[in-house]
Amino acid sequence: MAPDPAPPEPDPEPPATPAPEPAPEPEPPAAPPPPGSATYAVVRDADSLNLREGPGASFPVVRVAQRGEWLRTSGVERGGWVELILSRDGRAWASARYLELSEVPLARDPARPELDSGAGDPERWPRLAAHDHDVPWHERAFEINRLAVGARTGHVLSGLRLALRDPNPLNRAFALRGLRRYPRELLLGVGSQGLVEGLIEALEERHEPYVPEVAGELLQRLAGDRVAREPEGWRTWWSEAGAEEARALARGPLPVPAAAGGAGEQTRVRELSTVISRVRKQGLEMVFLLDVTKSMGEELSAVKAQVREIVSLLSLLLDPKKVRLGFVAYGDEVVDAQPLIPPAKFPDRLDEIQIFDDPQDKTIEEGISVGLLATFDRAMKWGRGARRRVVLLLADAPPLDPEQCRQIVRAAAAKDFVLSALIAPPPEYAKHKPPHAILEELAQLGGGEAAPLGSPEELLVHILTLAFGPSYVDDLRLMVHAYREVRPQPPR
Repeated sequence: MAPDPAPPEPDPEPPATPAPEPAPEPEPPAAPPPPGSATYAVVRDADSLNLREGPGASFPVVRVAQRGEWLRTSGVERGGWVELILSRDGRAWASARYLELSEVPLARDPARPELDSGAGDPERWPRLAAHDHDVPWHERAFEINRLAVGARTGHVLSGLRLALRDPNPLNRAFALRGLRRYPRELLLGVGSQGLVEGLIEALEERHEPYVPEVAGELLQRLAGDRVAREPEGWRTWWSEAGAEEARALARGPLPVPAAAGGAGEQTRVRELSTVISRVRKQGLEMVFLLDVTKSMGEELSAVKAQVREIVSLLSLLLDPKKVRLGFVAYGDEVVDAQPLIPPAKFPDRLDEIQIFDDPQDKTIEEGISVGLLATFDRAMKWGRGARRRVVLLLADAPPLDPEQCRQIVRAAAAKDFVLSALIAPPPEYAKHKPPHAILEELAQLGGGEAAPLGSPEELLVHILTLAFGPSYVDDLRLMVHAYREVRPQPPR
């Protein structure tokens, strides 16, 4: 028999329809790389510059920027005005006419702490950290003023942070003058907690009005507002908002301006400090030899207006007990003279000099030789010993007797006197007989220098150069500029 057929195979079950797979999540867009550079504006052609709410002079002023200050731009320009980034949310506009734009590289520094406390980096700036008597205050002052005009780098900022705690209040003012020029992101991201703490302390300054004024200005800039706070209010701002933004800025790329200066500058500062210390020890005697004829009226008024500033600066750098000042005023003859006296008495005495007008005098040349004879006479009460003895001639006319002048100056130079000359422009009627050649020759014979009688600042620079030597004129000019900025003189 045939075998029973096998039972039929059951129909296979239809395959299950696979559940649709969820569509893959789209990849989030990659974060754009941080910019490699940013455009910064530097205030160049104005001592101060109004930053306004909009692109035009009719908009309200947000704040005032200082010469040399760095400000980040947004890249937007409109009608000769540049938009600036003042804070995370703050913007302002400034006239492009007074700005110099440059592209500055940005970089991250892995070694930078997110919150940097303390005064600064004493290993990098040991002389600024030496707040005892090992480093004279004026040496620290010259170094601080060098930093104030140097590159806006983290290392330099660290030096200015140290200087902000200098025991000399004038040096603290010089440090703030330098910090004032930094962009906000470096002040907050690199200056960090240590800088904020130093600025809050500076609000309590009582000796230099410039210090609390600029410290408050910088704190408001860091906060991105114009709210004045007491020290405790600033500490609250820091804990509630400032520290967080400082951390973010420290992590992100920050501007890296090109470095400037170096060991050579620090060596020159130390040399200048040595010279000042020597003159402080020896003493300084200075006589102003002044042409007081009618054509010198404006120049004499300018010297009178500045004499207190001259005395103040000399007394600051030197021992006032070892400084003496005098003058000889001349036309064709000596018309007034003041033997050497302490600097405190000198301004009032100089103020008594009157312009001498002789209607009978028809000559252009003046009696410089008789003025020189009176200057180097014993009646001027020159001191003995190794004092620094200098004469500053201010004139706008050549001498009546050039050869006698040469002989007098040669003899004085042989006795270690130094003579320099500041030359005023001759009046229109005397321009055919300019004094420059002979006055420059007399200054050379006298071991000094001749220069035009220019701005008040240059007069101060020339006097300090005469006191301490021409090799340091750049540092002395920085000192004068800084001093006049932090201690502006009241109008006379």
